[in-house]
Amino acid sequence: MKAFSSKKEFLRNLTKAKKKIRKLKKLEKIYQRSYQTLQESEDYLKAILSALQETIIMVSDRNLKYTHIWLNPKLARRYGMQAKDMIGKTFKHFIRREDVRTAISTLKNVVINQGNPYRIEYEHILPRGKFWFDVSYVPLKDKEGKVTHVVSFIRDVTETANIMRALKQSEKKYRKTINSMSDAIHLIDRDFKIVLFNKTFRDWNEKLGLKTKVEGQILFKVFPFLPPRVKEEYNEVFKTKRALITEESTVLNERELITETRKIPVIEEGRVANIVTIVRNITERKNMEDALKENVKFYRNFLETSPDALILVDEKADIIMANKQAAKLYGVSSPGELLGKNAFHLIAPEDRERARKNMAITVKKNIVKEIEYTLLKKDGTPYQATLSASVLKDDTGNPRAFFGILRDITEKKKAERLLIESEARKNALLQAIPDLMFVYNKDGVFVEFKEARKQDLALKPAEIIGKNLRDVGFSPYYLNLIFHHTKQAFMTRKIQTFEYELELPKGKGIYEGRLIALNDNEILAIIRDITRRKKAENILHQRLDFEQTISTISSRFVGIYDLNEAINRSLADIGRLSHAGRVYLFLIHKNGKYMDNTHEWVEKGVPPKIDSFKNLSTKKFPWWIKMLNKGEIIRIDDVSKLPKVASAEKKFLQSRGIKSVLVLPLIVNAKLLGFMGFDKMKTEKWGNEDITLLRVFNEILENAFERKRAEEELEFSLRRLNKVMEEIIQAIAMTVETRDLYTAGHQRRVAKLATAIATQMDLSDNQVQAIHMAAVIHDIGKIQVPAEILSKPGRLNEVEYNIIKNHPQVSYDILKTIEFPWPVATIVLQHHERMNGSGYPLGLEGKKILLAARVLAVADVVEAMASHRPYRQALGIDKALAEIKKNRGVLYDPVVVDACLKLFKNKKFQFE
Repeated sequence: MKAFSSKKEFLRNLTKAKKKIRKLKKLEKIYQRSYQTLQESEDYLKAILSALQETIIMVSDRNLKYTHIWLNPKLARRYGMQAKDMIGKTFKHFIRREDVRTAISTLKNVVINQGNPYRIEYEHILPRGKFWFDVSYVPLKDKEGKVTHVVSFIRDVTETANIMRALKQSEKKYRKTINSMSDAIHLIDRDFKIVLFNKTFRDWNEKLGLKTKVEGQILFKVFPFLPPRVKEEYNEVFKTKRALITEESTVLNERELITETRKIPVIEEGRVANIVTIVRNITERKNMEDALKENVKFYRNFLETSPDALILVDEKADIIMANKQAAKLYGVSSPGELLGKNAFHLIAPEDRERARKNMAITVKKNIVKEIEYTLLKKDGTPYQATLSASVLKDDTGNPRAFFGILRDITEKKKAERLLIESEARKNALLQAIPDLMFVYNKDGVFVEFKEARKQDLALKPAEIIGKNLRDVGFSPYYLNLIFHHTKQAFMTRKIQTFEYELELPKGKGIYEGRLIALNDNEILAIIRDITRRKKAENILHQRLDFEQTISTISSRFVGIYDLNEAINRSLADIGRLSHAGRVYLFLIHKNGKYMDNTHEWVEKGVPPKIDSFKNLSTKKFPWWIKMLNKGEIIRIDDVSKLPKVASAEKKFLQSRGIKSVLVLPLIVNAKLLGFMGFDKMKTEKWGNEDITLLRVFNEILENAFERKRAEEELEFSLRRLNKVMEEIIQAIAMTVETRDLYTAGHQRRVAKLATAIATQMDLSDNQVQAIHMAAVIHDIGKIQVPAEILSKPGRLNEVEYNIIKNHPQVSYDILKTIEFPWPVATIVLQHHERMNGSGYPLGLEGKKILLAARVLAVADVVEAMASHRPYRQALGIDKALAEIKKNRGVLYDPVVVDACLKLFKNKKFQFE
């Protein structure tokens, strides 16, 4: 025993020992709690294993050597063995000998090396017969992500597999019927290759200019215009095994094709092998504490990788545990959304009482049962599922929790229903079609008959089977039509389509008949009522025609237009659309005392009246004018029934063969300007469409007249304003000329030449007017130059010349405060600038000088050189033109110079 050097050292070591003892006691409590939790987890696992029906659970290490195996007695009997005899067997004992090598390769490459789960179905011949098994291999990984074990779930799926094979065998029975349908149908495999298509599909491709030999080709190469989302939709169906209904809009050959597409999965051996696409044209939806992490991870992986939905509920049936598959079945994103919910609320109300009774039986007999219920998703959607339940009891034997396994059997139930339906002659697809269908032979005798839903031609099979087409009340015309197309169907082996009308008690009906030869003796007939579709098409055409006509009429009255021409053309459009005999416009004049028929359109065969309806006195139509002044619509369906108060109007209309009239007042600024209307030479009720059409055009016309009046007033005001402005400018210009007698009239002559040059250059009226206005006052700045300098007979010195050069800036300062509609001040400022930058006052060059200033510069130079000045005699027009020609492109704009030269040469321009 070690001796301590001092009491202090002894006490220090004693304190350390006490701390270690407390730490050991704390670790002991953690171990006890962890051990208890582990025991509870093992109880849960035992409950789970007890609830699995017809399933083998096998755990192997990464070398695929046996570790542990669990199976129930029922499945063991499939193999002709007892469950205890199968303990210790490896997975090779449950796979056919010829499948062992493939299974080992898949497990090593996919599950162990890549760490991915793998699922497969295979057939096994056992002593009790042929069975199908669904096998799921799930990897379990350590902290570093390395696969340490593989869990195998083996389930008996023989019943479902047999149903699907039987369903597949029934496919051939309906191949010809589907081939005769008006919907385009094609079948693709998992590589998106087209493996099957019907005649309508091929006909559509031919009509749209696409390939017709497409079998074996990839869908997206046949239809390259399909958007990327289509491929995503197919992948969704392959993934979810659920049908998808979408609508597409495609433009082909400048035509919009709108289709409804149904993508229906064909499931074989538990996976979507193919997708049937039906296209219908419709132009014409954490872990436990650190000490327990690895153990909990094993159980959690087991729960989450189970192909079934697993839930754990307490004695009150509240959910305390659920896996991802359970969340998926319930329609939520995570299992946490299920926790705390009562399990009975997941069951449809009609099945809850039965579930409560079965729960009591489970507690009493401690048994596991697989019972079918209707369950509810979060959004209330019902689905079919089986529930297997087991009870977890405490040490006293009281229920502590219940473990349940849910399996969605919706697809299985659907397959069972399809199998039952396929045993009949017609499958669910044909029964869902609301068309009348029947099969008759070459002699016209009905062999089969399908009732039509919501059809006026509905007949009962008992009334028709065995009878002849000639004996069921078809008209001779209809019989001839059927037999003609029957002959063509047998001869060409192509679908014969025709439309016809039948007079029924409720009115006329329009039908589409489709005939296809099923074989050498039988014809399948499909009769579809297309009355509503035809009516809808007609309404649509009328609506489009109406909108197009209104759009065309509106466009005629926009901008600058010939009002009379626009009215005449619009009346013709309205007459065609309304089927009126005559469409007209009357305008009232002379303070409302007289009216004239100013515009008219008549249909072929109706005599025009416009020339005879001139200067009519409004006093002869008192009732008519009174109604119009009130702003009311005159709607007369039968002229002969006009009231006595309208006797004058009645007499006038009848004398001209008019039997029905529709008239609307034309009101502008609250004043009756006139009226427009329709006449018909027969008694006919005016529809709301006619009133709408007339009202819309009436409003367009009112706006046109109002806009025309406003434009005329504006134009008049503008002319007056321009005249006043020009007179003011002329007065300003004269103030300069009174100070310089030698340059008197210079600005006026420059303005004349500049305006002519601008016109020669085809500049706009606005540009020409701006140039003219700037030229008239371009030397206004000389008002600040002393008169003796302006009229000095000799050469100017440098100081005097600089004073003269300042006049553009002075002009700008004077004019910039005046709000001209054009940049007059800037044009005047730049009229001494030159193209090469040698001008003044800013030294601008090229296109930095306004075009108007470039025009003014040429006109100023030509006029100045051609006229007399105090310091020299006039040089003449020839020298002036020679100057601008010489410096074309150097000092002066070449386009302006060319226009000026052409003006003097071709048009003999002269100053006053």
